[in-house]
Amino acid sequence: MLAIDSFKGCLTSMEAEDAAEEGVLSVRPNSVIVKVPVSDGGEGMLDVYASIMPLKRIEIEVHDPIMRLINAEYGISADGKTAIIETARACGLARLAPSERNPLMTTSYGVGELILDAIRKGCRDFVIGLGGSATSDAGIGMMQALGAVFLDADGNTLGQGGGVMERMNGIDLSNCVLFVKGEDDNRYLVNECHFTIASDVDNPLYGEDGAAYVFAPQKGADDNMVECLDKGYRQLATVMRAIQKTIDEKVEVKPFPILRDYSEEPGSGAAGGMGYAIQTFMDGKLVSGIQLILETIGFDKMLSGAKYVITGEGKADRQTLMGKLPMGILSHASEKNVPVILIAGDVEDSASLVSAGFTRVVSINDEGEDTSDDPDQAKENIIRAMQRIIG
Repeated sequence: MLAIDSFKGCLTSMEAEDAAEEGVLSVRPNSVIVKVPVSDGGEGMLDVYASIMPLKRIEIEVHDPIMRLINAEYGISADGKTAIIETARACGLARLAPSERNPLMTTSYGVGELILDAIRKGCRDFVIGLGGSATSDAGIGMMQALGAVFLDADGNTLGQGGGVMERMNGIDLSNCVLFVKGEDDNRYLVNECHFTIASDVDNPLYGEDGAAYVFAPQKGADDNMVECLDKGYRQLATVMRAIQKTIDEKVEVKPFPILRDYSEEPGSGAAGGMGYAIQTFMDGKLVSGIQLILETIGFDKMLSGAKYVITGEGKADRQTLMGKLPMGILSHASEKNVPVILIAGDVEDSASLVSAGFTRVVSINDEGEDTSDDPDQAKENIIRAMQRIIG
């Protein structure tokens, strides 16, 4: 069985599995191979959902992480009620050249535009996949697109990007579409919406295991940027706690049933803190992205009779052990006593990965080789890796 995650910015889940299948069949042509396109909520999630359920794909114009206009897709379920939004479509790291990556400047604004379009089309249930983002702005860009205004100590409107968070002192939601009351009752739109966060990242918003220290470096942050972002996250949480206290103490009929500080909760650090914004402002519920997919497709039943499972991702390291997709595959396969082999473009700390339960951990690349920007070479390397594993 093949259940391989996308190799971010290089191969989709389906492309990686097609290459792995070719490698297996070249050695053992009579093998029975089951391919399971998978996603943990990051890059490729929309395609995976489109492969397992009827979706109407909507393409609209949004802003990318550095506010250039681009076209991005999301999906709407057959009944028109549920929107499937892959945040990487709007603000993915793959949208930027290496020289353009700067998490102090990049924004999640485009994700808010996708959500807003889905709301206007009548969607009230949302599955939002977090992962592969170029942003570290704690989702404030997303909220700005929905009408929220973030203010400094002098009441000036803050701009976009993770670098503005340190100066944050207040939040104005009076024009935010989620907090507009309906015409027939006293309910806010946010009360009618349900947001599910699909993510396999359980990091908090700030601290040593938070969004800045763990994820920002791969988005272009140097040490000074990391410290700036972490301070910004802490400031945002301080502002939110003050708002929460004011509402709890002074408002008799609570207009906002949410607006709680989730900064120390698992998953709040996902997608550069976008998980925090969706939990805090939208009462979003965090679920494991891979578990959601596996339950939808009936993965446990599919494991019956499997000799082994090949899973993989672009880079396997200590982050893999933090609930990433291969760990979700491993947990299900282990319960059925099916061995799991992990392949990756780049492997670090393979001993820890084997200790976690993987039967083998295999790098598809030769030592020092980087195929992250070469899909054809990556496919060829997967083919050769599978020939070595199976042969």
